[in-house]
Amino acid sequence: MSKCLKMECGKQMQGEAGAKGEKSEQDMQTKANIGWIRCSQSVILKSLGIRVDERDVSMHSGFKDELKELLGDKFSNGVGITLPRVFLGRKYLGGAEEIRKLNEDGKLEKLLQGCERVEENRDGNGVECEACGDVRFVPCETCSGSCKVYYEDDEEDDDDESVKEGREYGFQTCPDCNENGLIRCPLCCV
Repeated sequence: MSKCLKMECGKQMQGEAGAKGEKSEQDMQTKANIGWIRCSQSVILKSLGIRVDERDVSMHSGFKDELKELLGDKFSNGVGITLPRVFLGRKYLGGAEEIRKLNEDGKLEKLLQGCERVEENRDGNGVECEACGDVRFVPCETCSGSCKVYYEDDEEDDDDESVKEGREYGFQTCPDCNENGLIRCPLCCV
């Protein structure tokens, strides 16, 4: 089972945290704050040559739920949660300062030895996703990012009243995308 680093960006949260994932326990997850702390942490983690999946709690509410679950009760006392937060699977490794210290002490690389490696281009840099540019989200193809889909009454379906009764027509919330009209990138977030 391969491990990968997941890194999330987001704003500081007051009294809650989040990010829900279906990844294996060995997946590495980083919840990061937009700004230099996230960037410095991202540089540290990417310099080790491991795959990084950045998860932005402001782009998808499911990530906030996952982070809240991972941090547990000890962070639900109403005190602000500062990001980033790093996990190896469900194991909490620490925030920005702890990751920096682990890296300086040479312990971080040992912890991440089994993590999935990044493909490198000729320059030795990681290959950027062609679909999303490493943002990890793309606009929903169903609703074009509007979060709304228009359903029409098909005249041909008049025979089957049981199907027709259960359907509503007009604008409805798109079933495929998140609250921002985005879906996870189908190329790099499988």
